[in-house]
Amino acid sequence: MAASLADRQAVQVARVIAQARARADVRDLAGWVVAALRDLPDGIETPPERPLSALPIHAHPDLSDEQRDRWIRRFRAAPTPAEQRAILDRLTQEHPQ
Repeated sequence: MAASLADRQAVQVARVIAQARARADVRDLAGWVVAALRDLPDGIETPPERPLSALPIHAHPDLSDEQRDRWIRRFRAAPTPAEQRAILDRLTQEHPQ
């Protein structure tokens, strides 16, 4: 099994990890990531990352100024686009519009 997962692109693995971290219901990060990677079709090309924006945070109608500042700080502190995407996903999960 490890050999089949070793071929995965690093970007793909980073996205799956970020998705797992964004979900509040994931208790076993490694197990969830392995299962998710196993479920992905082999040989799919991952499109290049496009720059993300904090605009969804700025434009969110239900956030107080304090909440908006906190989410923006989290977004800007994220070192990778995958982690920024996970933060935006979590915002949508915690504050649906």
